[in-house]
Amino acid sequence: MEKEKETLNLTKYLSSSGVASRRQCADLIKSGLVFVNGTAELNPGRRIGPDDSVIFRGCSVKPAEKHYYILLHKPRGYVCTNQDIHAEKKAIDLIHLPDHPRLFSAGRLDKNSEGLILFSNDGSFVEQLTHPRHEVYKTYDVSTGWDLSDRHIDLFLRGIPDGGEVLKAIQVVRLGPCRIRMVLGEGRNREIRRMLESVGNTTRRLKRIAVGRLSLGSLPCGKWRELTKEEIRLALERPVDLENSSAETASEHRVKKKNISSETFHKDGFTGNFEKTYRQNDARRHTGTHFVSGMSEKDRRIRSSGRNLEQSVPVQNTLHVRSLQEEKRKSSGKGFSQKSRNHEFASPGRIMKHREQKRHSDGAEN
Repeated sequence: MEKEKETLNLTKYLSSSGVASRRQCADLIKSGLVFVNGTAELNPGRRIGPDDSVIFRGCSVKPAEKHYYILLHKPRGYVCTNQDIHAEKKAIDLIHLPDHPRLFSAGRLDKNSEGLILFSNDGSFVEQLTHPRHEVYKTYDVSTGWDLSDRHIDLFLRGIPDGGEVLKAIQVVRLGPCRIRMVLGEGRNREIRRMLESVGNTTRRLKRIAVGRLSLGSLPCGKWRELTKEEIRLALERPVDLENSSAETASEHRVKKKNISSETFHKDGFTGNFEKTYRQNDARRHTGTHFVSGMSEKDRRIRSSGRNLEQSVPVQNTLHVRSLQEEKRKSSGKGFSQKSRNHEFASPGRIMKHREQKRHSDGAEN
């Protein structure tokens, strides 16, 4: 039992030595590239002790004495692989450590993408970040060629078959014109770009801003720093806004909006359909228009032209608009008899005075 504690299986031994992630190390072993005590070893579960010699591609490997956890703000134009000898710019070349440990990236960002990427020589840490079963979410800010429709966002959330894979977003949030924030659960090759291409759109800019709960923050482009123990833990945790809620599809949002719009609300003095009231209030907020008796600028222009406003303003303003129209007719003297001009639009005090004068005149005659 004590002897087992002193040994490691070959896969973990290689990953702890900074060769690759556990999953990649298992493939390397099965390919016959790893030699143990001078013999090719094909069993990833082989136990390796302190006295065993392990050779990978002609070099002796041993578990790293110190593990490094590096956050890099990758610029566009750099590749994340260490194996491409023809690459002019490698992201790993931006990181300079005194003892030159062998680092490898936890996932990748393609050449034209930028943002947060993690490097480490701890194979177990990288395996937790990259294996789909751990569901470590990555968050991206994306600038598109043109605005996405609700139908396209529905497709992203439900999944798009492409090249034998299903490309699916965990969450999609609109940030503004031609800008979205997308959360992915798996790091498939060029996943976001392929999703946009599948709906006929393009990717103008793609930036990863977070891994798990670890955000890029204000780290300048092209710079790197070591992670603290707390940040290492945050990188493996699910974002707070996704812990207890599932993403709402665009179609579900439309149904909810339709149900709300069909109800009757009494808001800011308006009575009737909520959608109409919302549009009027929204126009006031965006244009700075001050409503007079609940009327918009358009309604006031119609009123000044003398047209009927009863169908263009809320119900409770109808009497107000009618009185304005009658006052205008009264001043012009058109469309009303003398009696109407004297009595129908007279003030209550004037009407009482007129009635009192009439009673006195009738009594004098009798």
